[in-house]
Amino acid sequence: MDHGVLLGRLWPFRNTPAVRGRTPRLDLMRRHRPVVEVPDVVGLGAGDACAIVRRAGLVPAGPEGMPAPEDGVVVAQAPIGTAGAEEGATVVLITQHGRHPADDPITPPPTEEADTLQPA
Repeated sequence: MDHGVLLGRLWPFRNTPAVRGRTPRLDLMRRHRPVVEVPDVVGLGAGDACAIVRRAGLVPAGPEGMPAPEDGVVVAQAPIGTAGAEEGATVVLITQHGRHPADDPITPPPTEEADTLQPA
């Protein structure tokens, strides 16, 4: 996981005399990325969820290093919605593939008249 940008500086600087007994060393400085709020995308379609995560400056991904999900409904995410994360951090989206409502047959609800009719 990327925790920021490392900048290096070699000491002593080029073209300056070295101090006797001192070994040149690399000083590392950490510059943190801005922290953004993780959007809550649980319950949304995978395509919409990925777009929202990207707009927040984060990177959507599937579980265990898989690519970002393309279909299904997001049932869980890590980190959770409204948490803070460094810009560019990964948000893991877990989706579930289920039946689409359009695939369900449409049956009219029973009426009371059907219950009161007598067979002929």
